[in-house]
Amino acid sequence: DGNLIFNWSADDDDISYATLSNVPGPGSPTNDGPGSLEHSWNWSNGDLEEGKWSPRLTVYDDSGLSSSQTMHMGIDRSGPSAGTPSASSSGWIDTTSVSLTGLSNGASDNGGSGIDYYEIKIGDGEWQNAGATGSAALTLSEGVHTIYSRAVDRVGNAGDPTNTEIGVDLTIPLLGGW
Repeated sequence: DGNLIFNWSADDDDISYATLSNVPGPGSPTNDGPGSLEHSWNWSNGDLEEGKWSPRLTVYDDSGLSSSQTMHMGIDRSGPSAGTPSASSSGWIDTTSVSLTGLSNGASDNGGSGIDYYEIKIGDGEWQNAGATGSAALTLSEGVHTIYSRAVDRVGNAGDPTNTEIGVDLTIPLLGGW
């Protein structure tokens, strides 16, 4: 949401100040101290780019000694791409059972938090979790169905859907004469 809050603590009898570097976006926040210590930064520079970051906290004491620690984090606001699904049968079929596979083939979160699971939606229905395997077993009614699929990453970003059409025909043709 454009804001990061960094909290810190340290144990020493003469802590002077702390610095925070390698934060997302341009620049670094001002030092915490010397004088009054807040033990936190509310970092909102308005330009928190997606990517992997390694913020580094360094705490200094009045004796000139310091200690540093690095945290690894990522910012991910983009949804992953799913593979192109394939159905156990395509075109018109005479069964209500269809297996959809291949959702994970070529799927990628492009360096983001990683794909968590896949979702399936039939027509205008609700998105349903299809699990992490990249396949789903579907039961369809008679008619033409558009099946949408998409990937969802570990922080909840949903990617753009892909679609497959399948027609289910269970009705015997009526002979009108010849």
